[in-house]
Amino acid sequence: MLETENLANTLLGLRGDISRLESELNKVRTSSTREVPCETKTDLDEALHELESLELALVREKQRVSQLLEEKEASEAAHARDINVLEAMLEQAILDKDHVVEENERLKAECMALRSQRPISDQVLDCTLVSWKANEEVATTDVGRGSDAPSEEPEIERSGEFDFNKYC
Repeated sequence: MLETENLANTLLGLRGDISRLESELNKVRTSSTREVPCETKTDLDEALHELESLELALVREKQRVSQLLEEKEASEAAHARDINVLEAMLEQAILDKDHVVEENERLKAECMALRSQRPISDQVLDCTLVSWKANEEVATTDVGRGSDAPSEEPEIERSGEFDFNKYC
């Protein structure tokens, strides 16, 4: 935005310069067409040389103005593209946020419904506590019978069990 304003200010300054140069050129043209007594040929040559340099300066300034206008148009077009891309990204982010909020609300409702029935962690812990207590009873009865009494159940592999206290 600042670059566009700078280009606009430069353009206004250049237009003023062009107007000034055109008016000077017109003054030189009108003065050269009038019958002005010239003392020497060098005064006329100087006036024509100044006229040519002013015309050349005018052409350069017009080229510079057209170049600045092209740059300004390109800058404004790029700015418009950037704004469109950012607006599309913002719209997508808003849609994604709305979807996440809806999903969050749905999951909250589902969680509350499950908690109202009975908390899952209590059910799982109850099941594991029962199996732990059963294993302890078997272990204590084996110890009470003596070492030569056969055990009623074989050892249970515990590597596949989940430690709920550690992760819940």
